[in-house]
Amino acid sequence: DAVVCGAGAGGLASAHALRALGLRVLVLDKQPRMRPVAKGEVLQPGALRVLRRWGTERLLEQRGGVRLGRLVVRAPAGTPLMALDYGRLPEGDRWLLSHDHLTILDALAEGLGPTVEVRRGVLVEEALRDGSGRVTGVAVTEGGRRYEVHAPLTVAADGISSRLRRAAGIDARRVDYPHRLVSFDLAGAPRPDDFSA
Repeated sequence: DAVVCGAGAGGLASAHALRALGLRVLVLDKQPRMRPVAKGEVLQPGALRVLRRWGTERLLEQRGGVRLGRLVVRAPAGTPLMALDYGRLPEGDRWLLSHDHLTILDALAEGLGPTVEVRRGVLVEEALRDGSGRVTGVAVTEGGRRYEVHAPLTVAADGISSRLRRAAGIDARRVDYPHRLVSFDLAGAPRPDDFSA
């Protein structure tokens, strides 16, 4: 029913959402396996509500996800400048969840269920169109063989350099943050559930 191009967080989340609508989904990714990326993620309560419905939050907590109750912005000397206390939110939304990027992708992929197939090492070459210009699927190359995948819905979740998005005339411009963050575990922190920036 749907082909999702890209098996990152956006593609896997799209597959979950489409599966929840009762659709059969094929997820294609050009990478033969997930590549290690040295980054962690902090998931906010709104995202956690969705992940909870899919069973992904439970998988992340089983795999060592860290609940954080406060986000504190600090001056260079460590003085708090601003604190977001998630404990003041409604029940069920009182924390952030922090985990490794690849663990999040693994948990998303594991919970997809039998109506979603993920194929890695498949390069999406171009969108297929009917006589009116409507996208009807994608042309792909897998193992040196080129073939077509037809589906009424095609989702381009293949990153900033997406061929599909460009072919559809959708511009995406990369904008870098003007700063970088690094994280440390601080022994003896005032509150163990603080996340400080």
